Amino acid sequence: MDIRLRIQRHRDGRVVLDLGILFRLFFVAIAVLLVAIWVSAGSLGFFGIVLLGVSVFATLYDERWEINPATHTVTARHGIVGLWRRRTWEFTSIVVVRAVRYWSGTVPRLSRNDSSESTRRTRFFQRQHVHYELITGDGETVRIETRRIHSAEEPWELPDTVAKAIGTNLERSEG
Repeated sequence: MDIRLRIQRHRDGRVVLDLGILFRLFFVAIAVLLVAIWVSAGSLGFFGIVLLGVSVFATLYDERWEINPATHTVTARHGIVGLWRRRTWEFTSIVVVRAVRYWSGTVPRLSRNDSSESTRRTRFFQRQHVHYELITGDGETVRIETRRIHSAEEPWELPDTVAKAIGTNLERSEG
């Protein structure tokens, strides 16, 4: 299962990145199914109870990024419903939006120009990933999302949208 932030563009200019309703519905369905099994069978067993707990936690979890041009702020909120951690940055404090593409098992931002046979063989088993981050003027790096990518063009929509909404540059790099 690949969990990705969904991009929503609003008429008032806000851009919202969130997990979406399908994320919650999936885990609600699993929780309802497990409760139905529990009621009919009388027990779930250890694995079933753990899975039910994870499903309830995932149903209550929320991650949301709001880019608001009216207030010139980026607000990140994540956590369990009601117990969110919220952070806000002014547009002026964000220097750049960075997207770093890298291979699993490597350290992003380190050069990997080795074209030897062993490197090509290793890459066959590795997966490409990208992470998106905001870099602030005081040097803070704020990770927005890390995701596995499948095509060359796929990873650029989210950081392009964020950079345009904030009005800052997008820095793309290969790790």
